[in-house]
Amino acid sequence: MSNKIKQQKLLSPEQLKKQQAQRKQQKLKHANQSQSNTLKPTNQIETKKRNWLPTIIISALLGICILLAPKPALLTYQKSGVTTQSIYWPGIFNTDAQLLDSHLLATLDNQEKNLFICHNQTDISGCQKYQVIEKSGPISAAIFYLSHKKN
Repeated sequence: MSNKIKQQKLLSPEQLKKQQAQRKQQKLKHANQSQSNTLKPTNQIETKKRNWLPTIIISALLGICILLAPKPALLTYQKSGVTTQSIYWPGIFNTDAQLLDSHLLATLDNQEKNLFICHNQTDISGCQKYQVIEKSGPISAAIFYLSHKKN
């Protein structure tokens, strides 16, 4: 008959308890880390939502400023049979209206379709009166500017 083999433990009972306690702590740490990892993405999503709010507010304010700001217009005007085109920029933030290809002061009368170009703002006698034939929007003004831009 065979003899029963007696199992021998390599660790003493104290060392075995210490090792088992360490394993339990590692398992608890691993479980806590996995729980915190599952919570972190939701926190990150919430912080991302918070970051969108200032961006939306700033872009809305910028859009309102763009809509309210005066935009350039392409004017086709004539005097004595001579027709020309210029970009008219209405005054913005206490600046005077002007034609981009001139240093003179420009005043546009939309009701009577007249353009007054003056040397100075106080003396009306130095103004030249032109008849406005066509007034186009900012897109045509941009196309005109880019096509006639000096390199």
